[in-house]
Amino acid sequence: MIKKTPADSRRLIFDMVRRARELPGVTASAVGTMLPYSDFTSARRVLRTKDAMPNDPKAPDPSVNSLYTAITPGYCDALGIKLLRGRDFTQDECENKEARRVAIIDEEMAKKLFPNEEPIGQHIRYTQPPKDGSPNDMEIVGVVSKHRHSVENDSLVCRLFVPLAQGYSGQTYLHVRLNTQDRRAVVAFIPTLRQTLREIDPELPLLQMTAFVDLMEKSPNLWIVKLGATLFGAFGTIALLLAVVGVYGVKAYAVACRTREIGIRMALGAHRRDVFTLIMRQAAMQTALAIGIGLVLSLGAGRVLAKILYQVSPTDPLALVSASLLLASAALLACFLPARRATRVNPMTALRAE
Repeated sequence: MIKKTPADSRRLIFDMVRRARELPGVTASAVGTMLPYSDFTSARRVLRTKDAMPNDPKAPDPSVNSLYTAITPGYCDALGIKLLRGRDFTQDECENKEARRVAIIDEEMAKKLFPNEEPIGQHIRYTQPPKDGSPNDMEIVGVVSKHRHSVENDSLVCRLFVPLAQGYSGQTYLHVRLNTQDRRAVVAFIPTLRQTLREIDPELPLLQMTAFVDLMEKSPNLWIVKLGATLFGAFGTIALLLAVVGVYGVKAYAVACRTREIGIRMALGAHRRDVFTLIMRQAAMQTALAIGIGLVLSLGAGRVLAKILYQVSPTDPLALVSASLLLASAALLACFLPARRATRVNPMTALRAE
């Protein structure tokens, strides 16, 4: 992280990006003014250039709020953000403040500002013009995929990217992507990167260098989310065990209440195996219906709780299948044991059960 640079900061920044990209194992490097999964954010409200802010406070607001980042070419590659349409910024656009004003937006902003139009080539502007008097109109040259900036569910927050020269604020972050995800290899690479940057400028204030996964893991927000997920997991496990015990008890009682019915069936000539099969078939149908309803409700609840899930999908197949099999096994076992016991009772004894 670079927090204070010399007067020729732009030259220094692009030298850093270039030298980092030349290192062995590096697939992409770029600089941005905002660090993902950090508490620092910069927001701007933007709207289509052809729209005007209404004077009536009750009128619909044509602008959208967005997280704003000034970047260099290759930023999307360095952070694994997919470019859906258009192009990346050019080197000249990022180095020259007088270059034409361009912007890259994410698909969420494109959907809100241009729902039925092609966003590439459209023009947008800030609701509050830049204080330095620079032009406010920007042409959209690229659209990227939706992506998270924090561990919270901010996927619906729009993203706005501008060339570094047109949004440089004095604080920048260098992002370097390697051709490996092995944490030990990444940690071993950091001293090499630090030494390379020191060769550019020995007085370069490198405040922190860390693997991106470590940065995310150390986030206080992530710790809170993981704590919530752990608590929900513990409560869910307890609830599942209680459900298993409850299902077993209810089904066992239901079959026991049919002892007289079983005795009548066998007294009228029904074979024990036929009676047993009938009870188990009915139990299987009831269990399948109940689990189906439960799966539908769990999918709905999963979408609501998606914001506190970490590294697991709200529709995780393993969790859903495991819980379903456990409940189904408990229900069928609860029917199997009493049904087998009831079919072995003498019909006359069963008839006198009530």
